[in-house]
Amino acid sequence: MGRGALGSPAFFPIPDLKISTVAPTRYPPYVSMFVTSNTYPMKPEASALLIAFLCPPFASLAGGACAVAKHLGNSKAYAWLARPGLAPAEAQAEAERRLLARGLGKGRRAGVFTQAVSPLEHGWFVLVETRYVTWSGHYRTSYGCGFDARSAKAARSAAVRNLQAYSWEWKPDKGFEVREEKRF
Repeated sequence: MGRGALGSPAFFPIPDLKISTVAPTRYPPYVSMFVTSNTYPMKPEASALLIAFLCPPFASLAGGACAVAKHLGNSKAYAWLARPGLAPAEAQAEAERRLLARGLGKGRRAGVFTQAVSPLEHGWFVLVETRYVTWSGHYRTSYGCGFDARSAKAARSAAVRNLQAYSWEWKPDKGFEVREEKRF
């Protein structure tokens, strides 16, 4: 035992620390993060098995996206698609490309924006639309997109949340209508 904090061993004894050095392992540094202790490193085969269990591969690749063309804050048009074998990022790019091909989203204060992306292979898509007057007196049209694997009702709830996320001034008491409801 070392000396105490106030000079005597009676107060807060501090143990003498012995610093030990560990011999370097034969594994490269990226494997050393899987070392279970200083003396028994995990074998690379066990590390690969651990990674395989923690990061399973995707069983299937699917994607869906909903893009909206806007001008001066108003939603002008939308495009959506969902297709098995298409990654969500590819679906997003394709939905935006469809709107741009129609000549929408070009010009000053206009753009094409992706509002919802989904990795689902099968499910429901719902698009809701609302028309309301802002506090400054401007008329607005806004869309909300929702995807869900369980039901159309859950996709509708996701679309309403999406509408609120992208149209901050819109409140549910201003109303909305379901414009499109499809199973994919």
